[in-house]
Amino acid sequence: MARLLIPLILLIGFSGILACAGSPVEPGTGSQTGNMSSQELLAQRASPSMGENRYLWGYWDMYWDPETMTLTPVPRRDSQIHLNVRRFLEDTLCQTCLVIGKNEITPEGYLSVEIDIRHPVDDTVLSGFDVRGIAIFNGSCFFKDFGLLTSNAYISDTEYMLVNADGYTELWSEMQFGNGGPVDRPIFAYQDGTWAYHQQKLNTTLNGFIAHHTNFNRRVFDADSHVLRDYVIAFPADPQAIPLEFGYAVDASWAKPLVDPNPSVPDDFPINANSYEAYQIELQEVEGLLTDTGGSLTFDVQVFDHQDFTGASTISNVQVEAPDLFGDVGTMAFDENLGMVDNHFDYRFTISNLDEAVPGLYPMLVAVTDTETIPIAGGVLGETRAYQVFMVEVHPFLELVDTVIMGNAPIEAEFSTETTSCFFSQFPGDTGRAIEGIDSALELIDTFPDAISTGTIGICSATEEIYLSTDMGMASDVALTVFNINTGAVKHTIDIPSLFGNPGTGPIDPTCHQTAQVMWVSLYFENQVGYFSASQTVPDVGRVDVGSSSGPTTIYIDQQSYTVFTACELTDTVWVINGFSHSVVHTIDLVTPLESHAPPAPAAPGMAYINATDTLYVATLLAGKLDYYTVSDESYVGTIELSTGTHAILGVLYDPESGYLFVTGQTTPPLHGLIWVIDPATDEVIAEIETSVYNPGFPAIDPDNRRLFVPDVMGYVDVFQIN
Repeated sequence: MARLLIPLILLIGFSGILACAGSPVEPGTGSQTGNMSSQELLAQRASPSMGENRYLWGYWDMYWDPETMTLTPVPRRDSQIHLNVRRFLEDTLCQTCLVIGKNEITPEGYLSVEIDIRHPVDDTVLSGFDVRGIAIFNGSCFFKDFGLLTSNAYISDTEYMLVNADGYTELWSEMQFGNGGPVDRPIFAYQDGTWAYHQQKLNTTLNGFIAHHTNFNRRVFDADSHVLRDYVIAFPADPQAIPLEFGYAVDASWAKPLVDPNPSVPDDFPINANSYEAYQIELQEVEGLLTDTGGSLTFDVQVFDHQDFTGASTISNVQVEAPDLFGDVGTMAFDENLGMVDNHFDYRFTISNLDEAVPGLYPMLVAVTDTETIPIAGGVLGETRAYQVFMVEVHPFLELVDTVIMGNAPIEAEFSTETTSCFFSQFPGDTGRAIEGIDSALELIDTFPDAISTGTIGICSATEEIYLSTDMGMASDVALTVFNINTGAVKHTIDIPSLFGNPGTGPIDPTCHQTAQVMWVSLYFENQVGYFSASQTVPDVGRVDVGSSSGPTTIYIDQQSYTVFTACELTDTVWVINGFSHSVVHTIDLVTPLESHAPPAPAAPGMAYINATDTLYVATLLAGKLDYYTVSDESYVGTIELSTGTHAILGVLYDPESGYLFVTGQTTPPLHGLIWVIDPATDEVIAEIETSVYNPGFPAIDPDNRRLFVPDVMGYVDVFQIN
C-alpha cells in the first residue's frame, strides 16, 4: 500500500522525507549531507553531466573558500525560477530526504499516506520557497478550452487521483517537459523517481500537488528542516484490474538572497524567490443551485499571490471552465466591493447548467493567469498560471426527501400557508380518516374524525378552515363539512339544497379565493357552480349556471385575476367565470373529450392557468396529453405529448417561482406513477420523475420550503424537494 502513495510529484526547494516506510526521520538525522555548506552543495551539483559552464540553473559567481582552498560556483539569480529538485532528495545530495511514512485506509475508502520531505542542507542561503510535491497519474478528464488533461476519480471509476490536492500545476508533467527538459537540463524536466512506476509516458498535463512549508509567511521551507504531509489517494472501482502508474516531482522556488551569508529568512530574500503564480486558490459558494433543468450558482474565488503583498497585483485574470455544464471559458469579474481582503483578492462568478447535465458531480477548472512568465518553463507553457479543480454538483430538480405512510387513501393535496402544513382528502368511498395532514417537520397530522362519504377538500387559510365535500351526490343531507384546521374539530356542516329535487347537489372540489375569502364549489347534479363567504355557519349560496347536462367537476381559481375555471365533463367544456361579477365570460370547448366519471369519482380533470400568458392547461386524463388554450379568444393552441402508454393524467400544477408546470399521472405498461416537469415557454418536458407508487393524484406545493406533495391512493404521500 505504501507504494501506492508515492504517486506524487514533489516540487521542493530542497527538502526531505522519512527514513523508511514506517516512521518519519527526526530533525537532524537521516540526511546524508549533514551540515553541508552551500559551497559544498553547489560543488557536488556541478557534475560534468550537467554541462561544463552552465551548471543546472544558468550563470554563476565564483566564491573562494580559504579554509578548504576551493573555488565554488554559486548561481547568480536576478529572477526566481521553478526547479524540479526530486533528484537531489533521492540521488545526488540525500537518499533519505524523501520518505514514505505510515499509511491507512480512510473511512471514505481512500488511501492516506504520510510523505516527509527533508531539506538536505543547513545553510539558510538555500532556504526553499513554495515547495510542492506533485503527484502524476494517467487520466481522462479533459478541459478542452485550456487543452489540459488530468485524472479525476470522481467522474471516472478507472483512475487514481490525489483528492486533497492544494492546487494543480502544469510543471514537470512528462508529456510537456519530458526527461530532457526545455534546455536539456534535468532540473527543468520530469524525472522518474525511486518509486515511480509506469511503462509508457504518463498522459496528463495538469496534476495535483501538496504544499510543504515550515512557515506560512511566504511559504518558506527552512534549511535542515522537514515537513510531513498526508497525501490522500482515490482508487479505481477495481484497483486490481487497473494497474497503478504514476510519477512524482518535487518543485521548489528560489532566488539569491540580498544578504549572503546568513540571510534572515524570509526578509533577506527578494519577492521573486517565491513562485510567480498564485500559491493558493479557494472557492466559496455564495448562492444558487444547479439542477438538471438549468439553474445557476454564484461563488467567490479567493486568490492568494505573493506578489500582491507588494501593493501591485500581478494577476491578469481569473477564468473558469466546466466543459460538461457550459461551452465557453468564462472570465470572473473582480468584486470591487470586496477587493483585497486580508491576504487575498476576491473574484465573483456565476455559472449555469446551460447544457442541462444530468444530476451528478462535474469538474470545474479555475485558472489564475499571472502577468509575468516563468523563466525556462515559460518557453513550454507560455502564460504562467495557477490552477485548482473543484467538483460542482448538479442536483435533480425534484429530489424525493420522504415518503409518508397515510391512514387513508389520499387523492388530493391542499397546502395551508397559515399552518404551513399540507392536508389530504381520501379517495371517495374508501374507509379511514377523512382528512390527514403533514406538518412542516413532515410529521403526520391525523386528528380529523372519519366521515361517511368523502370527496375533495378546499382550504381557506385566512379563516383557518378546511372544507370537505361529504355528499358527492349520495343520499345525504350534508353537502360540506367544515373543520378547524388547527384542532381538527368539526365547526359546522353546510347543506346546499337541490333546486331540482335531486337526492343531493353532488358538490365536488370546494376551492377558495384567498383574498376575497369566498368558497366556490361545483354542484355536479345541479349543473351549477355555487359560491359563498367562508366562515359562515348558514351561508347564502349563490349559483352560476354552466349549461344543462354539463356535470361540473374541477374548479381552478386564478388568485391574481379572480377568474374561476370549471371543467364540465359531460359537455367537454371549461366555463370561465368572472369571480367578482359571478358571471360567465367565456366557454372553451376541449379538443380532447373528457372521460365521464359519475360521482363519487374524484374531481377531474386537472387544470392550471398562467396569467402572464393567458394560457389554460387541461389534463386529458386517459389520452395521456396536456392540451392548452388561450382563454381570451377561447382558442386551442396546442398539445404537449407526455410519454407513450400514458393512460391517466390527473394533477396539473403551475409553480410561479420556477416557472414550470408539474403534471402527475400513471403510465402502463409497466404500471408506474410519474411526475412530468414542463417548461411552458418551450412546451418541452424537461424532467420525468417516478413516484414511489403507481397512482399519484392531485399535488400541492409548500412555497416557502419548496416542497412538492404528491398523494397516492395506495396510502402514500411522496414529498419532493424542489431545487
